[in-house]
Amino acid sequence: MPQHQHKLHRDIARTANHYRGKHRPTKKTGNGVSKRR
Repeated sequence: MPQHQHKLHRDIARTANHYRGKHRPTKKTGNGVSKRR
């Protein structure tokens, strides 16, 4: 089980880092991450 959680955590960290540079907060979505989720 721990592996599953580890993967999830890693995925979240990677996505956050990926969006940090590209998608910026806007009035339409509020935050670029929420739309992709």
